[in-house]
Amino acid sequence: MLLNILVGVAIVVAMSLLARTEHSWLNGLIPLFPTFALIGQTTTWLSRGDGAAKDVAFVGFFALIPYFAYLAMIYWFAESLGFPRAAAIGVALWAAISGVIVYFRAVA
Repeated sequence: MLLNILVGVAIVVAMSLLARTEHSWLNGLIPLFPTFALIGQTTTWLSRGDGAAKDVAFVGFFALIPYFAYLAMIYWFAESLGFPRAAAIGVALWAAISGVIVYFRAVA
């Protein structure tokens, strides 16, 4: 657990430092580092085994869809609406799409 915390802190520090440089665009890549995926898959694997870890990975494929929708809202609306509004719309869209994914996974 301590290792997970340290990795998370290192990522946040790296993102903060990068935001102040001419390479701030790298902050678009860092969130895709699989920190939370590793935590979720490892804890599931420890509790329920290989098959359950595989299920977590499968649902992870679908997680890219709401993330893409969130990023699209930022990309398209950050300048016209301002970042806070664009982010709010993106988060709402992320939540809606994620809810649909959770619903269909639960009934499958």
